[in-house]
Parts: sequence; structure tokens; C-alpha cells
Amino acid sequence: MALLIVTCFLGGFINLAHVGAFYPATIAVDALWLWCCLSFIVMSVTQRGHVPIPPWAAALVLAALVYGILAVVSPEPIGSSLLAWRSHIGYALIALYVANRVQRRELLARLAMALAVGLAAFGIVQTHLTSRLPPQLLASADTEVFGYFGTDISRANGLIGNTIVFGTVLGMFLALHAARWLIRPTTPRLIGLIVLVAAVAATYSRAAMISGVIAVIGGICLISWRRNAGSFIAGLIVGLPILGIALWSTWPWVSSVGSVQFITNELFAGSNATVKVSNATHARNIELGQEAFQDSPLIGVGINSHTFGSVYGQTHPVITDGALWARLADGGLLLIVSYGLVLGAAGLALFRRWREDRQDWLPIGLLVFMAYQVTLGMFVNSAIFGKVPFVLFWVMFGLATASGGGQGRSDLPVAGQAREDAQQSDAHGQKEHRHHERPRKL
Repeated sequence: MALLIVTCFLGGFINLAHVGAFYPATIAVDALWLWCCLSFIVMSVTQRGHVPIPPWAAALVLAALVYGILAVVSPEPIGSSLLAWRSHIGYALIALYVANRVQRRELLARLAMALAVGLAAFGIVQTHLTSRLPPQLLASADTEVFGYFGTDISRANGLIGNTIVFGTVLGMFLALHAARWLIRPTTPRLIGLIVLVAAVAATYSRAAMISGVIAVIGGICLISWRRNAGSFIAGLIVGLPILGIALWSTWPWVSSVGSVQFITNELFAGSNATVKVSNATHARNIELGQEAFQDSPLIGVGINSHTFGSVYGQTHPVITDGALWARLADGGLLLIVSYGLVLGAAGLALFRRWREDRQDWLPIGLLVFMAYQVTLGMFVNSAIFGKVPFVLFWVMFGLATASGGGQGRSDLPVAGQAREDAQQSDAHGQKEHRHHERPRKL
């Protein structure tokens, strides 16, 4: 599992050695994913009745079956439809393996968190030292550097895909780092949080910036839940300046009035030509999704129809961004309802896990990220279905809901472990009490 996490984060660097269309990191991720899925199947068969199937796992398997059936009956070529199944739901099955088989939960979580900070630092370098880096370090082999019309801005991408995919990964780990720092604040964790905020800013992505604000404020709200008002206000007083300090200290260009005006007037107000095109594209994607849904509301127009090079795309415009609209058009209500069950069950599992132990930052961080995705992210872009963010999300979800195994230190307690330890301690204490009260024989 550690190898899979490292490959996801450093895939862009690994793929620098690609030959033609052969990308070694992509092959490695798929091979490791397949091995994990097969291992879980073997474990389920050999340990029948001993492998727990929580509601989120049942919903996930059901969604995979629904998507698989729709892929088979899709008018698109079966090969491309099955690849869409892998990318849009198949990768999520890795959570079953992680939650039941993975040991050293804390070490794996720390590895992912450290790699996220390292990749964020590289993203900052991409934006600030664009002219000094070789072209192969500015964008992965299968994408290009994003910018804005009339500017020389080079948007960070971390070599893990385009800027929006990178921003999604940063948003997820920003939520996790914010939760960890808010629960147990330390100086190294604060530094990591600031680096992630700065990297989000370096993407110049409105969605990533909004997700960063939601990550910090949402984490404060949930962690302060059922506490006194003073802790909530104190969290806001401490948390919000983190965003401002990070942006101010890591953006050399904020001292320029022109740059400030670009962020406020051109980026968020939408006056830049690139931003206008982006806004128009998002609006058009919504219209296309609604039109396709009306054509076939129950099962959609076909899995993988809304992608470049599809059979459907030869006679119809396709949705280029917006995960919700594309899935609604491809699989109709049947697919959307199955996805909804997965997200609902997964969110409930994270919430219950966090309620078992309010010191566990992993479930609450993922819950905040999920809240952003289902209320905004999935409506405006499809980055969550990028290979790296999708695989990493379900790996971290599996770690958050893991039921056992070799933690080493207690920074990330196993689900229910704190409660069981307390019960064992109480029982031991009662036993000791009875032992001391036992009358001595004369």
C-alpha cells in the first residue's frame, strides 16, 4: 500500500521515463489496484463470514455492479466502457482492501500527508520559478501548462495531471492537515498547512481556493461542534489568519497592485477572457447534462458517452467538465442514485468514526472534503475522477474506517479501539478492586 501511495504522488516524475504511450506509473497504479482487489476477493472467500461488510461497502459493491451492467449495455465500445467503470467506480473498491487488510494505519497516513506537503512545495516552485525549470517539470507528458489570457502566470500542477486535478488533491489534503492541526496543533503541522495553502494559491484555481477556505472553516466548525462558543470563536481567530498569512508570505506578487487586481477583478469577478470562456463552458455543460438526461432519464445515453472520441460524441456535443452532469447523462437516475448511496453511506461511516474518537483527524478531514465535493466540486469540474485524487481518496477513506492492525503510536486510533481500551481498563480496575477486597484466610 505504501508503494501505491508513493506511485500516486510521484507518478509524474516516474512517467518522465515514458516511452510513447507507455506510462510506467499508470501501469503500476493499475497493477497494484488489481492486486489489492484480487487479494480482498481471496480473503473474502477463504474467511467467509469473518470479513465485515459495513453499509458503505455494500453500497460500493452495489454501485460497482450497477455501473458494470450499464457499461456492458452501453452503445459505446465495451473496452472504453470498462475503462470508464475502472476510473469512475472500480478504483473505489480498493477501500475494501485497505479497511480490512492494511496494517500500520498511522504510518501510511503520515506517509501520504508528508508526500502531499512535498508535492505542494514542488507546485509552488513550478509557479515561482517557471523560467528556471526544464519544460518536462512544468507539466506531465499527457497535459499542458495552464495559464490566463494576457498574463504570464504558470499555474502549478504537481506533475500529477492538469491544474484542476492537482488542486483537488491539494484540497483533500488541506482538509486533512487542517483537521490534524486543529485537533493537535504543533509547529511542523502548522508549517505543512501553510505550504498546502500556498500551493492551492499557486494553482490559481477558484474551485481549489474555495475548497481551501471550506477545509479550514469547515474543520473549525465540526471540531468545535458541541463545545463552548469560546472554542469556536478562538478557532476562527486562529484559523482564518492562517489563510491570509500563507498567501501573503508565499506570494511574492501580492505586493503588486496589478496582481491583486487580477485575483479580485479578473479571476473571481470573471473579467479575464480565459475565465469567461471557463464560465461559459461550465454553463454549457449543465445544459448538455440536462438535455441528455431528458433523452434517457433512467439509464442515460450510455457509459463513457460524454468523452472525447466516443461514438455519441460523433453526433452530439459532449460534457467536458462537471462530474455530476457527465454521470447523470451517461447513466441516468440509476447511476446517480447508486452513487448517492455510496456517498451517503461513506459520509455516515466517517461521521460515526469521528464520533467514536473526537481526536481522530482522518475521518473529520475527509468528511469536510466530501462536503465540498457534493455541494460544489462535482458540479463544476470532474477532477475528483482523476486517477490520483480518486485513488488517494479511497485509500485514505479505507484508512479512516480501518478496523484493526499495528498502529504503533496512538495518533490515529483504530475504529473502536479507544472505547475497547477504556472498557478493558474498567474491567481490569474492577478485578483489581475485587482482589483487594477479598478477605484473607487466617
